[in-house]
Amino acid sequence: MWFKNLTLYRIPGFPFSADDLAAALARTPFEPCQSYNDRSSGWTPARHDQYVYTADGEHMIVLRTSRKVLPSSVVKRTVEERCAQWEKERGHKPGKKMRKEIKEQAYDDLLPKAFEVERDIRAWISPRHGILTIDTSSKAAADAIIGSLIRAVETAFTIHPARFTTSPASAMTQWIADEPPTGFTVDADSTTLVSSAGGSASIKYSGFALEADDARRQIEDGRVVGSLALTFEDKVSFILSGNGTLRRIAPVGVVKTAKKESKDDDVFASDFLLMAGTFGDLIAALSESLDGFEAAEDLFSQAQAEDEESDDEQAAAATGDDDPLVSEAQRVVLAQSRASISLVQRHLRIGYIHAARLLETLETRGVVSAMNNQGNRIITQAYIGSTGK
Repeated sequence: MWFKNLTLYRIPGFPFSADDLAAALARTPFEPCQSYNDRSSGWTPARHDQYVYTADGEHMIVLRTSRKVLPSSVVKRTVEERCAQWEKERGHKPGKKMRKEIKEQAYDDLLPKAFEVERDIRAWISPRHGILTIDTSSKAAADAIIGSLIRAVETAFTIHPARFTTSPASAMTQWIADEPPTGFTVDADSTTLVSSAGGSASIKYSGFALEADDARRQIEDGRVVGSLALTFEDKVSFILSGNGTLRRIAPVGVVKTAKKESKDDDVFASDFLLMAGTFGDLIAALSESLDGFEAAEDLFSQAQAEDEESDDEQAAAATGDDDPLVSEAQRVVLAQSRASISLVQRHLRIGYIHAARLLETLETRGVVSAMNNQGNRIITQAYIGSTGK
């Protein structure tokens, strides 16, 4: 139940009711990876059959992601076998370019047999506090859930990354040399110091407290705090990172005894509200200690602008206007004699959805067939043997 990490966003004036939000998420449910793609994502019920779990105006939603995992040793062995067969048939070893193509073909062929790994990413939405938090410290995972949420809803809403006005690294450096703000205590669990000039070198204190005199000497030597273990009001412990992310969150004291998840709906609701109340107070106190939040870009407006640009590109392709990416996709497909989304992705260095749309455009132009029951396309007879040049 309790989130172990918090990546923060601000959502002033969140406009959706629980029912409206649930209806939007239900339109893009999670579906497992198909044989021809290596990852997928979609919304899954947060509890029972509810896409939005709500208690006293606090919401929880869950994005499920899936990716296929191919052991590198299996790919390597397959490539070596195919390269050996190539050499046997032609009398010489494949060159660098051909070896790369053999590896890509092997990857595509092995993909349907790959292991599929699923992961749930949870988010807590609090219109009362004007915040959205994600149970992750990974930027990629946070971007996935924010992007999926923006695509799922039709009504515009404001969402900003929560960036504190005062740098957490600067504030934490002052806290260890002096004292933390009211309500917070510094723990002996973990303190990491990094060079203020940058670089990867760091010093980590774990299991014992960093004394104030030692802290001042480290600061004088040009180091700042990269992360710091803290406890808030004897309710919850966590590690605050220099970028404002909270990691390794754990309830303590009286709160800890109430956090165990239960199948009983009333107990689950009370646990969720206990978490929401504790985190709400924690984020408010942390924001006050770091002088509030600074202005940040609106992620919904950014995504909308990117979608409009993408729509313009698709419209140009649909009307037959010259589209370099479609032409490039056709060249790749014909040169490699196969129509694979992952192939187009890798050669053009674009996303999965963009690559899939390019192949759909090639289908409308008669270059490749429609997708068959196995999720594959074939090059049409008129284009077999063409190089696409």
